[in-house]
Formats: sequence, structure tokens, C-alpha cells
Amino acid sequence: MALQLISVSHHYGGRPALSDVSLRVEKGDCYGFIGHNGAGKSTAMRIALGLIRPEQGRVIVDGFDARRDPLEARARMGGLIETPGFFDHLGGRKNLMMLARLQGLAPAAARLEAESLMETVGLGEVPDLPVRAYSQGMRQRLGIAQALIGRPEYILLDEPGNGLDPEGLAEMRRLIRRLTREEGVTVLISSHQLHEIAEICNRIGVLKKGRLLVEDDARKLLRGEGQLLLETDDREGAGRVLADMGLGVESTADHLLVDARGRPSSDVSRALVEAGVPLSAIGPRPASLEEIYLSIESATPGRAGKPFDEKQGKRIAPRLGLLRALRWEFTRLASRPALLALFLMPFALAWFEIRGRHAEALADARDVAEGGLISATGVTAFEGIAWGLRNSLLLAAVILCGMASQSLAGELDRGTLRNAFLRPLRRWVFVLGKFLAFMAASVLIYGLLMAVVVAVAGHYFDFEGAYELLPNGERMETLALADLDAALRDLVVSGALPFLSFCALGFAAGAVARSGAVALTLSLGGLLAFDLGRAISREFDVESFMPPAHMPSKLGDTSFLRHYEDVVTGVSNAVQTLDPTHLLPWLAGALLLALGVVSRRDLR
Repeated sequence: MALQLISVSHHYGGRPALSDVSLRVEKGDCYGFIGHNGAGKSTAMRIALGLIRPEQGRVIVDGFDARRDPLEARARMGGLIETPGFFDHLGGRKNLMMLARLQGLAPAAARLEAESLMETVGLGEVPDLPVRAYSQGMRQRLGIAQALIGRPEYILLDEPGNGLDPEGLAEMRRLIRRLTREEGVTVLISSHQLHEIAEICNRIGVLKKGRLLVEDDARKLLRGEGQLLLETDDREGAGRVLADMGLGVESTADHLLVDARGRPSSDVSRALVEAGVPLSAIGPRPASLEEIYLSIESATPGRAGKPFDEKQGKRIAPRLGLLRALRWEFTRLASRPALLALFLMPFALAWFEIRGRHAEALADARDVAEGGLISATGVTAFEGIAWGLRNSLLLAAVILCGMASQSLAGELDRGTLRNAFLRPLRRWVFVLGKFLAFMAASVLIYGLLMAVVVAVAGHYFDFEGAYELLPNGERMETLALADLDAALRDLVVSGALPFLSFCALGFAAGAVARSGAVALTLSLGGLLAFDLGRAISREFDVESFMPPAHMPSKLGDTSFLRHYEDVVTGVSNAVQTLDPTHLLPWLAGALLLALGVVSRRDLR
């Protein structure tokens, strides 16, 4: 049982990032992955975690091929790649609970897991502090906590010391040492600073320009070239004793660097003690990364020290991935009540429009009664519904489109998408879950808006047949109540697909874009472009396939709502020119585009 990379190669723009790299991380190892910036360490770890597809080679985790059986591979691994991403407005515990639920844990188990991991990484005293208030060191520790969710066999830490001060680095090393020695976690940790991890790793692999030069026991690989590091409060006395022994001495800020010339440290320390020189510490000087490079410069690409095998372990990947993805998206949306409050605007606008139409109707009735008008068309609740939806429905659809554009691109921006993709869940299932969650949210918002508009219209007007108000106060019916009821039912059905199509377009824009700002611009700009192209699409008889054409517009309104308003106000030649079923390809196309793009996207 081991984590194995077998002959892995990958290129970026024709430049080799990894060249035939093979390594093996045994259970219980703290494996140091060493190399300068750009050596390929991050690429190798992303490939191991399934964030990047290698052009060549395989990743085997406890016998499971990560490409053929990605759920089992990811169920055994946790990772922290560079700067960890979280929902900054939520506390650390809530972030971990969401990821634990996505991992497959039950609610109570997810809460216990989150609280336990917060204690493990030293954040137990601030479980609900918003992540935006975290220091860099706290964020890194929370990043390690999310890598430990589900107690994976292997955790991969990519430059976990980035941005940390010396105290933070010391805390990080103590945490990793505790995880490997007390928790029994197998760790693969990368760094370009050899001294940061030399004292915590038992095995080390050295990477240079995409080639694994060597992997070996840490003590053997880090042994210095016959030099000793010596700490003492009496540097002058130590210098005299060492000079008498014929040994070269170089003074640094923290140590004396002694050229022992093959003499063991025990001889040197004995001579110093006998001369009365106090010693704080003495030991071999670890080799530098440059020295290791020079010593193996001519080496061929490295191979794992032990043979590879594919003996599979027990299957542990959780099921019900679609349900977990749906729950993730609903939880994410519910965590931002300020964004959900945007939908109060369409509801308020609908009330304002209906109230205004009611004031106009009262004024018309007074004019008829006073003889200023011969007659006036009576306003029923059915017409009030049309007024309430005239602007509010489009506003709600545009808001939903913008929110949907952030579902994938926004998470990619803040790094939370990477955390989600580290869970044992297929990408297409995750994307499908997000899409279905937004479709469900669209149906809910559409239904609520319709219900509120009907209720408000019913408050100000009566649900009755259309009529003409005469000077004597009588009403002449022009359209039966049954006909208006049928028109209202058609309105509700006809408006659903256009509303959903706006959401689908935003979701597709978010899948294609790599940042939230670009996704929002692309989605709203696309809607505007479609609307401006109404005349052209009408000329070629494809207007029915354009989502904005089904919504109210100042650019030649042919929407279902316009048709409904004509019907309920007694226009005899009202004709529905657009077929909302023509928008179904947009829903299917948006989903397929998102599935295709995100499933193949490399998360660097």
C-alpha cells in the first residue's frame, strides 16, 4: 500500500514541467519533495490529487488507478495546494463542516470532525471567527485541517510554509511532526527551502527542471561534506581550540561552521569540553539544495526505490455524490443572505407597479363618474398581474443569471472549487449538482414571485371578467372570467422556461470564465447582445430561440407577458408568436458546455 507516481510527464505550452517522474510514498513516510521554484513540484502534486490530467503516466493510490477509479484514489488523499481557499464570510468550523458533508459524512459526524480538526491544528479557540479575519498562519493551518477531513491515508502539502514568518514556520513543522508521529498520517510535503523540512522528513526526493534526480533516506541525502555546526557562548575560546586541532572555522550569525576534515564530531566535542568551552549544540551540517544538485547533476531520471504494485485496498469512497453536490450548493447559497436579499427588489418593484396601476384605475373611475371620460376599461386582478410582472420578472431573471455566473467562476476565484474537487466526487456529478440546485432555486424564485404578484393584485383588484366601466356606474363584461383564468394558467407555464434559460446562460458563462468578474460580464453582456439582436433574429425567423426575446423589452416586445396583457385587456387579435419550448436547447447546451469544460479543466 503506497502512493505511487509512475512515469508521469506533463508540459505547459511546449515546456516540460515533468519528465518521466516516478516516486513512491510509503505508509508512515514524511516524504520531502525538494526543488527550486519551477522545478515541477506543484504540478506533480496536482496530478497526484487529480487536479491536472497528466499527458503520460499513472497515479496509483493503494492499488487504485487514479484515472480509472478516481473516487477511491481521492477518498485516500487530502491536499493543500499553495494558498488555501475558503468562504471568507464563514467561520473555520463552518467551512470544514461543508467540506466534511461533501466528503460524505453525516451531519453529526461532520460537526465532530470539524471541531476535532480545529483542535488538531490549533484553532479550537476560534471556531466561528470569520476566515477573513485569519492571519496567514491561521489560514495555512485551516488548509491542513481541510486536507485531513475524512482522515485520509495520505496528505499532500504544497509549500505549506509560504508567507509564514519564522514563528509560523516553527508551528507548521511542529504540527506536521505531530501528525506523522502521533496521528500516523503519511505526508508528502514540497518546499524549495531545504532547511524548512529537513528535520521532519525521513525520505526526500529531489526534483530539478521536471526530472526526479534522486529519492533516498533523508539522513543519507542530507549529510554535509564533512562540516559541523557548533553553537557556543565562547566563540573565541572555541576558535583557539579548533585552530590548535588544525580545523578550519567560519563564523556565521548563529553558528560556528567547522571544517572537520573527516574527524568525528565526538572528537571535536571532547576537545572543546576538556578545554572548558561550553557547548550548546554540535552536529553535522546538512547539505544545501545546491550541493545535492551538484552531487547528482549527471544522474538519470530517478526511479522509486521499491517496485510498484497495484494490490488494491478496501473500497472506501462514499456514494450518493449528486446528493452531496446539491447539498453543497444549497448550503453555499444559503450562507449569503445578503445576496438572497437582492430578490427583495423584484418583489418590491412588483408591489410598486401594481399599486401605481391601482391609483390610475381609481382616477379613471372618478373621471367617468364626473363625466370627464365617456367610459374606461376596468382593471381586474388579471391585468394587475401583468403590470406587476412587467419589470420585476426581468429584473429577477437578470439577478439570477448574475448569481448563476458565480457558481463555478466565483468558487474558482476564491479557491474553494479546488477544495471541493479534492473530495471523492466526480467532477461531472459536482457540476450537475450545482446546475440542478440553480434550476431548483429558479423554480422556487419564479413560483414565489408569481404567488406574490397574484396575491398583491388580488389585494388591490378583483378576480373577475374583463369589463368596460360606463357613466351610469354599470359594468359591461367584455371577457369571461373562465377565459382570463385560462390565460393566467398559460402565463405561468409560458414564463417558466424563459426564466430558467436566463439562469442556464449565467451558469454556462461561469463555467467558461476563469474569474467571477469575467463571468458576470460575459453573462450580462450576452443577454444584452441577444436583446439588441432582436430585429436581426426576427428577420431570420429565429427570435423564438433567443431567451431575452421571451422577456419584456423596449425593443419590440413580443414576449409571453405582452401576449397575456393583450388577452386580459380584450385585444381581439392577440397572437402568441414565440414558442418557449424553443429554449430547451439552451438548458441542455448550457449544462453540456459546463460539464465538458469543467471536467477537462486543469486547476493549477
